[in-house]
Amino acid sequence: SELDQWLERRERDLEQRAARLVAREKELDRQQRQYETEEKSWQSQRVQYQGEIQRLLGQQRHEAKSAA
Repeated sequence: SELDQWLERRERDLEQRAARLVAREKELDRQQRQYETEEKSWQSQRVQYQGEIQRLLGQQRHEAKSAA
């Protein structure tokens, strides 16, 4: 009947929408994992740079005292 056909179309449409939502959610999860990995890398680099800055400042102070 016409109602049965409409229900079948509606069910297919809802299944397709659900599949698109699941795919989008998986993509967002993948992006989140990528951002978290990049953030950890950036944080590690930041710590390294801060350590290098402190080392250079200490070296500069030592050289300044030696020159005085």
